[in-house]
Amino acid sequence: MKKQRHVSLDRLVRRKHQLIRAITDLTKYGINILTINCGHDMPLIEVANSGGIDRLKAEDAGQGHNLYGYYQRKTTQLHGCQIVWQEYIN
Repeated sequence: MKKQRHVSLDRLVRRKHQLIRAITDLTKYGINILTINCGHDMPLIEVANSGGIDRLKAEDAGQGHNLYGYYQRKTTQLHGCQIVWQEYIN
């Protein structure tokens, strides 16, 4: 039988405050938020590649392709949240 993992109330409150700070800064930068996932140890926010994205210091997280072409996956951390997005390569 798999043991269920319970998250403490303090940890949930801390995550909520991390998300609020990160979302506030991203919207100030003019970055559109696509998805938010709190199922990881660190909250994951996926954003669109928009004008303010160059304010974030990014690291390469991989490459891939889809219907729209080849892309470079970028990642960074902001207020304890992991921010990810895709930059398309011509």
